[in-house]
Amino acid sequence: MAWFVLTLVAVGVFEGLLKEEKIAPSDKKTWWQSIFICALGAALLEVILYTQNGYTVLLVWGLFPVIMLWTYIAYREKGGIIASVTRLFRLLSGQYFRTLGLISLMLVLGLLMLTLLNTGLGWFFFSLLSWVLNFEQSTMDQIGVVALTYIYIFLMMWMAALLFAGMALQYYTLLEITEARTLKARIESLQALTNACEVWSAKAFYQREYDD
Repeated sequence: MAWFVLTLVAVGVFEGLLKEEKIAPSDKKTWWQSIFICALGAALLEVILYTQNGYTVLLVWGLFPVIMLWTYIAYREKGGIIASVTRLFRLLSGQYFRTLGLISLMLVLGLLMLTLLNTGLGWFFFSLLSWVLNFEQSTMDQIGVVALTYIYIFLMMWMAALLFAGMALQYYTLLEITEARTLKARIESLQALTNACEVWSAKAFYQREYDD
C-alpha cells in the first residue's frame, strides 16, 4: 500500500513540475514507462524503510536523495534505466554533499511537523473534538487515535511529496551547475542581438555613404 501511494505521489509531483516547464505530455507508451520508473523508485524507497535496523536512518539519509533524483531524471529525460544512472552520476559529480544538505533540511522540517502532533499543542486540537462530538470518553479516545493515525499518514505523504519535489528541483540546479544551459542560451541570445546590431549599423553606414 505504501509503495502504491509513493508511486502516485511521485507521478503527481513530477507531472506538476513538467507542466510548469511546459513540456509536451508523453504518449501512451512513454507514459507507462514513466509510471514503471516511479513504481521502481518507490519500491526501492520502501525496501530501505523496511530494513528497520540501526543503519536505516543512514540509508534513508544517504540513498533517498540518490533514488529520488534518479527517478526524476528517468521520468523527465526518458533515457532508460542505465542511461539515467549514468546521467545521475554525472550530475552528482562533486555535488553529492550539497544534495545531502538539501535533503537533511527537508527531513528536519518534516520531522518537526510530525513531532508537533505528539505535543500538547497537537492534543489540544484533538480535545476540541469533545466540544463538537458528545460521546463517552473511551469512544472519544478511539476517535482521537484514528484521527491521529490518518493525520500521521497524511503528513508522511506530504513529507514524501516534499522530498520528491526537492530532489526534482535539485535536478535543475545540478543541470545548471554542470551544463550551464540557461547561461549558454543567454549568451547565444546576446550574440544574436550583437550580430543584429552590427548588421544594422553597417547598413546605416553604407546608406549614409550612398546618400552622400
